Amino acid sequence: MIKYNLKCSSKNCRHELPFDAWFKDSNAFEIQKSSGLLTCPYCGGIDVKKNLMSPSIQTKKSFKKNNYKEETFGDNAVSTKNIKDNNTNINIPINDAMTMLRTIKKEIQKKAEFVGDKFVEEARAINLGESKERSIYGNAKSEEIDQLKEEGIEVTTVPWIQDDH
Repeated sequence: MIKYNLKCSSKNCRHELPFDAWFKDSNAFEIQKSSGLLTCPYCGGIDVKKNLMSPSIQTKKSFKKNNYKEETFGDNAVSTKNIKDNNTNINIPINDAMTMLRTIKKEIQKKAEFVGDKFVEEARAINLGESKERSIYGNAKSEEIDQLKEEGIEVTTVPWIQDDH
């Protein structure tokens, strides 16, 4: 795993604060950047570049000490306690997870129609062919989601986090 200090170069970004991101290797950074998956956590822009940085070498003592720390970016305190991904055995810092969730949210907003509180009714109508087939998102209670799944309607729940700006 490699940790890069990154900065948004977008003219629309109001933040000049750097942010960190973890990658499997330097090639993973290039792949994510070229495919548009790497976005600024402040403005959502894709003009992200590596910041000048020096290598960090951890000893056993510093690793134990830094396994949980609090970093402050402007007015926002971000916890970087690691979340363990059970499938890949990779530690993902929380600020990277938040960036991923914001990116997912923006993609959903771009590619799906917001139907609000009519989500359950519209999902059923699409499933029955009574409404135009398309991607939708909206609000539903967990019991309603369970009912849709029991009916064979494919739905998923995504944590809808607040925008960072």
